[in-house]
Amino acid sequence: MKKTRSVRSASISSDTSSDLKHSSSSTIITIILLGIALRATTSLYDFSGYKNPPMFGDYEAQRHWQEITINTPIEEWYVNTTKNDLLYWGLDYPPLTAYHSYILGKVAQKFNPAYVELNESRGFYSDEHKLFMRTSVLITDLLIFFPAAVLLIKSFKESPKSDFLGLVSLLYYPGLLLIDYGHFQYNNISLGLAIAAIVSILKDKDLLASVLFCLALNYKQMELYHSLPFFYYLFRKCFAFQNSWIPFRFMYFIKLANSVILTFALCWIPWLYSNDRLMSVLTRLFPFNRGIFEDKVSNFWCVLNIFVKVREMYNVEQNLYACLGATAISILPSMLTLFFYPSKQGFTYAVLNSSLGFFLFSYHVHEKSILLAVIPAIILINKEPQIVFWFLQTATFSMIPLIVKDNLLIAFLGLNILFESLFRILNVDNNKRKSERILKNLRILSLLGCVTLTILHIFGPVPDKLPHLYELLISSYCCVHFIFFLLYFTVKQFLIRNEN
Repeated sequence: MKKTRSVRSASISSDTSSDLKHSSSSTIITIILLGIALRATTSLYDFSGYKNPPMFGDYEAQRHWQEITINTPIEEWYVNTTKNDLLYWGLDYPPLTAYHSYILGKVAQKFNPAYVELNESRGFYSDEHKLFMRTSVLITDLLIFFPAAVLLIKSFKESPKSDFLGLVSLLYYPGLLLIDYGHFQYNNISLGLAIAAIVSILKDKDLLASVLFCLALNYKQMELYHSLPFFYYLFRKCFAFQNSWIPFRFMYFIKLANSVILTFALCWIPWLYSNDRLMSVLTRLFPFNRGIFEDKVSNFWCVLNIFVKVREMYNVEQNLYACLGATAISILPSMLTLFFYPSKQGFTYAVLNSSLGFFLFSYHVHEKSILLAVIPAIILINKEPQIVFWFLQTATFSMIPLIVKDNLLIAFLGLNILFESLFRILNVDNNKRKSERILKNLRILSLLGCVTLTILHIFGPVPDKLPHLYELLISSYCCVHFIFFLLYFTVKQFLIRNEN
């Protein structure tokens, strides 16, 4: 009798486990399908530089790179020539972006040669071409970002509801959708590769993590924001093997170093034959002559410039040293904590702190670069939902001048309302904690400030003597928030330094 009951109990347990897995898989598929629908809907809106000659915007930049890469020799992709005018959206991203542009250019040429005809296609636009460009973003999402997001969530091994919150946050985050599917970029590639590299770290697949992160860095140089935590964590791990001979530890370091060197070498082969070729790329990737900042970005230097004209008072070299020093100081506590108290959870906090420090204090930061801090923040959303969601809310709002400029305000409102609603549904259990309730109240108060500044930016009178008043108010408001978040997460990383 007891044996029969035991068999029945085991059978019920197995059926329940099977039902949970089926339910989880069905929910993940539903989340993915809705994510695709949201991307398709956002794609219907305008893009950067729509019908705005002579330079247009990022949409034209991406199209132009396709034109250049398929119509000029590879050694001229980053060089100013009669066929490649660098003043007109010259390539300024690493080789993987150029290779990606080449592949898309070849595909575009098959559909319609007019899309990428040398010189004659500048500012080209048609409904069919817009569909082609939008679809190319979605395909890279499905091939890289979506799989990386699902792998990351599955590595959490927490409750299904918490996992769904993380996946929804990754796939539905309004800022990324508005930039990639509205404004028009391919951030999903570098960010997807970075997520995959983080997953590899969490699963102790360090060589794979090195390769994946190098690929992310070779697609967009802004991945440098994440580079130091990877370096500190992996370098420290070389000393972490207990009861191992020193030669074994050294060989582990050599393996990691070789994975980095070989990945970079494969990406850069066409430009390694001469110093001139190599420098032609490097000077495009790091255009220091463009100044300490460009648009009204929510970082320290833009806000400081309101009171002290750092852009005009100091030369490029002085500003570079100031940025280097300030960035190093801002992230040093986090990196030291990671090195002396290495843990996987600490690594995730360090990636967030590093990207925030770079965004706030490094040289020539774009408003879209806050996306680099968004991804590691979302990884922590199950542990600290309210403050992470508060950060996501602020990060999206910090781009509101760009969003309004691109006529994406309706999409912005719709995506944010949906995102807020889903967060409330999936985070109901965590609101019972007192600390989370306090942070929730602070977040709502902060949101009221965002709403007020948005209304002023759109409808408020603009003083003749202060034409950028509202943009600077938004930048200052968000900058103060980001400094607070950096301090909070740096302290939190120290407090959890011994947790895995």
